[in-house]
Amino acid sequence: MPLTRIKGFALANATSIAALAGSAANAVEIEYWQYFFDARVTAMETLIDNFQAANPDITVKMTHFPYADYRTKVAAAIPAGEGPDVVQLFYGWLNDYVEAELIQPLPSDAFPAAEIDANFFPMVQVMKDGDNYWALPTAVRSLALFYNTRLMEEAELENPPANLDELVEMAGAMTKRDAAGNITQVGTPDEVYHKPANTFVAGFIGAPSMNMLSGTSDGSSVTLSAGQIVPMAARSGNVVLGVRPDDLKLAGGTPLISGEVTVREPLGPETLIYVATRDGEVIAKADGRTPPKVGATVSLSADPANLHLFDAVSGAALS
Repeated sequence: MPLTRIKGFALANATSIAALAGSAANAVEIEYWQYFFDARVTAMETLIDNFQAANPDITVKMTHFPYADYRTKVAAAIPAGEGPDVVQLFYGWLNDYVEAELIQPLPSDAFPAAEIDANFFPMVQVMKDGDNYWALPTAVRSLALFYNTRLMEEAELENPPANLDELVEMAGAMTKRDAAGNITQVGTPDEVYHKPANTFVAGFIGAPSMNMLSGTSDGSSVTLSAGQIVPMAARSGNVVLGVRPDDLKLAGGTPLISGEVTVREPLGPETLIYVATRDGEVIAKADGRTPPKVGATVSLSADPANLHLFDAVSGAALS
C-alpha cells in the first residue's frame, strides 16, 4: 500500500520515516530521494537496513541522483505525482521548496513541535513555522577548531580551549595589539585580506602568505633591492612592497621581478611556482596546464592596483 505522493516530506532519517509511516497493518513502501554523496548513501543504506529489520511491514526505496540534476528532478517529479515521499534538502533550500509547494509540514501528531524543540539544538527552529516543522536535520557535521601554536606560545597558553568560555578568553589573550594597546586590525575577511593594516596581518592572513619585497621610496616610485623601479606614490624612506601570490603572474606587462623557478606545486587548474629572485623567494600562480619548468627563468608582473606598501620600520600600511 504505497503512500499517496501529493507532496514530499522533507525528512531523511529512519526515525522520522518510522513516525511518518506509523504502525501500518499492511505493507507500506516509502520512497526516499537524495542527491548522490558516497558517504551519505552508505550511511542511509545502513539506517534503512536497520529500520526495515525493526519494521518488517515497511519497505524503504532509496533513489539518488547526481547533485547537479537533483533539484530539477525533484521540482519536476513532485507536481507530476511521481516524486518521493521523503526528500533530502539543504537548510538553504527550505524556503524555495515551501514556496513552490514541493513539501508539506510534518504531521504534528507524529512530529510534536515541543518534543523537537526539546531534543534538537535551537538552530533547527529555522525549519519551524508556527506549531509545525517543515523538515528535520539528518546530517551530522564535524567541526574542527584550528589554532595557531605560535600565537599560543606567545600568549603563554599551553592547551587549546575546552569550552566556549575558554575560547573567548584565549582569543582575547592572542589578539594582536600595537604598543598603545589597540587591536591591530578589525574587519571582514575580505577587508583584512585585500587591505591589510600592516605586515603582520598581510603575512598572517592568506595561504600562501603575501610576498614581501624590501625597497626604498623616493616619494613617487619604489626601487626594489634588485634595482627594479615600481611607480608608487608614498612618503620617502625604507618600505616593504607586498603582493599576494594570487596577484603575481607570469609577466604579461611590465615585469615586477624576475628569477628562477625552484619548485612547482600543482593545484589542478593552477600551479604554485616558487621563484628565487635577487630580492628573495617569491610565490606566484601559473596555469596548471602549462606551468614553467623547474630551472626556467621567468618574469613576473602584477596589476599596480594589487600592490601593497608598508613602512619598513613600523610595518603599517602606507596609503
